[in-house]
Amino acid sequence: ASFSNPEEEYRYLIADIKEKIKQGIEPGDIAILFRENKDVLPLIEIFKKTDIPYEAESGQDILTDEHLQKLVKLLYAIHDMQGESLGEVLFIDFLKLSDLDVYKLLHKARKDRISLFEALHNTDSETLKSLFNKLVEWNKIAQTKHAVDFFELIARESGFLAYILSISGSFDALMKLESLLNEIKKLAQTQKNLKLKD
Repeated sequence: ASFSNPEEEYRYLIADIKEKIKQGIEPGDIAILFRENKDVLPLIEIFKKTDIPYEAESGQDILTDEHLQKLVKLLYAIHDMQGESLGEVLFIDFLKLSDLDVYKLLHKARKDRISLFEALHNTDSETLKSLFNKLVEWNKIAQTKHAVDFFELIARESGFLAYILSISGSFDALMKLESLLNEIKKLAQTQKNLKLKD
């Protein structure tokens, strides 16, 4: 079939998929392939307005993505504030911490032979103190909030979502973030009270 514009093609696809489902084909057995990930976004917006179940996949291992690894490190640090992830979090760019403040903090912890957690708790740096307070607050929230809701909250409140929207290749990063969220949702279907610690 030939189409004069993308919207016409999308309407045709939706009608064709609905017809296939009506004929008894399982929605999970239907696939639409795109040459580039960015081309799928308009169709996702249309799917959201229908009752057709859909899932967008990019065929990439999302946990190897450098941007998502930063978010995962942050989640580890929130879960275990005494662990080594705390030190790694201090160098995450979307948290916008001063390198000088971080190096002073690390030096103080080493010099005074105290944990990084304790050094962060007692820091004079306003930005590092703010991070410490957020980590403590997020840790408390993580104890009771469902993992899906908590993941969405951290993606927003930490500045991660704004960060990936500002980088080149933001569409791919956003698709990977959505894929990770979908994986957490799948896990939540088997564990109704799924929390960060799980």
